[in-house]
Amino acid sequence: VTSKMALARRSTLLEFVRRYSVPQSGYVHHSKTMTIEAEKQSFLWTKTIRVDSLPESMNTSLARAQRHSRGLMNIFNRSLLQAKAFENSLIGSTDPNYSYGFLQNFIRLLHIRDTLAAKEVHYSWDTKVASTFFRGDTLYALREYIDLMISSKHPLQAHFPDSVVQESIVREIPSTLPIYPTIDLTLQKDVKMKHETGISLSSSFPHLHTAIILYQNALKDIYIIQKGLCTTFSKLYAEAKLKMADGSSGVLDQPLSGQCIVTNGKTFTFFYYQLNTIDMKSDDGVKNLVHIAGPISMYKKLSNLSRHKSIIDLNGEGVNLLVATLTN
Repeated sequence: VTSKMALARRSTLLEFVRRYSVPQSGYVHHSKTMTIEAEKQSFLWTKTIRVDSLPESMNTSLARAQRHSRGLMNIFNRSLLQAKAFENSLIGSTDPNYSYGFLQNFIRLLHIRDTLAAKEVHYSWDTKVASTFFRGDTLYALREYIDLMISSKHPLQAHFPDSVVQESIVREIPSTLPIYPTIDLTLQKDVKMKHETGISLSSSFPHLHTAIILYQNALKDIYIIQKGLCTTFSKLYAEAKLKMADGSSGVLDQPLSGQCIVTNGKTFTFFYYQLNTIDMKSDDGVKNLVHIAGPISMYKKLSNLSRHKSIIDLNGEGVNLLVATLTN
């Protein structure tokens, strides 16, 4: 979004608020929303703070991937070339085989190696998740879209130890510009206090393992973070609220963990999110936690050798992290 477009959008938004906003207005965020100070606002909306270290469980998965690094790089290479990838992005063709071809090939070949088969996971394409909650006196509605959701029979173990959770009590969420309401939720019949996980709670695979979000070409880091953070939070928050039929709101007895990958097929950003609380009214107390790795470029470029494509400077460490995340 250019600065002129951002200013025009902000001006239009302010005019809308002045004319139509009433008490109990709310903010609606969806998969195409881009806001000023997107990164800070995303942390504020979701009551989340950043953790510097990779989750301990990932260290084991990463070590396992590193032992098979050469074979995994070959799988990545084959998957990419079989998807007829082109230099700038895997996404953009109207042919869905191009859009999803790389991921389909990569996951299929990982299954052949039995590195994913033992995880007891299920794959769902084109999934919508939704959550609605109050932050202070403002109502927020997150309506997110997951291109590929990997769900599992068993929940991921907590990404972060209790000591890190307790430390979050004294940490502050970065301040940001005021967030102006974009729509009066009280006048919208289709926007209600609803929570959708994209998975039935009676499913054999009710738990989020990894949400994969695809985007076209280049996207600023702040919007990548906004997509990954809002989507993962929305999925886990909805799951927590639906499990609490009595309407409880507070620190969870057992935190919910999930992973997210935001990618255009060349650049990957990894999110390891832990929902500790659904008490969103105040910034006080326990916060939710996330570790973000990336953006990581998986290769420099693709080149043509006669009629064959080849990958230049494949990033072995990046491939290992991708596999470790999928097999965590």
